[in-house]
Amino acid sequence: MIWDDHQNKCIGELSFRQRVIAVKLRRDRVVVALLSRVYVYRFSDLALLDQFNTLNNPKGLLALSPSSSSTVLACPSITRGHVRVELYDARKSTLIPAHEAELGAIALNESGSKIATCSEKGTLIRVYETHSGSKLRELRRGTERAEIQSLCFSQSSDWLAC
Repeated sequence: MIWDDHQNKCIGELSFRQRVIAVKLRRDRVVVALLSRVYVYRFSDLALLDQFNTLNNPKGLLALSPSSSSTVLACPSITRGHVRVELYDARKSTLIPAHEAELGAIALNESGSKIATCSEKGTLIRVYETHSGSKLRELRRGTERAEIQSLCFSQSSDWLAC
């Protein structure tokens, strides 16, 4: 259900046969992650725009660029440790072989031009350019396992927090 606080009423509803694990909203998009599938809807009329399969995604890993100047979506691919990046404005998909282990967290920067990833081990954080999939940075957090709950770029994309 999509609730409009200003109008104090339900303005739309989506139904699924599986449990919804994550939802990302933007003024023009609603993105829903199920265990192994992602659905993309237009916000204004809830028309289905895209859908694709993912590897089992119990954490609901999903990232949607917040800037209205570009529409970029990232989620796990169908291959372990890989990220699928949908560049809707460029009508392009990029598959990034980010890690050998399962993904632990993903985050896009404001414009959707960079993506940060970590594996479930939590020892390496990698930053990629979304259009080409090329690796920009690799950061080692340590050698002992750690569960990284989230990643976040600063507004200028100069800093990354985990």
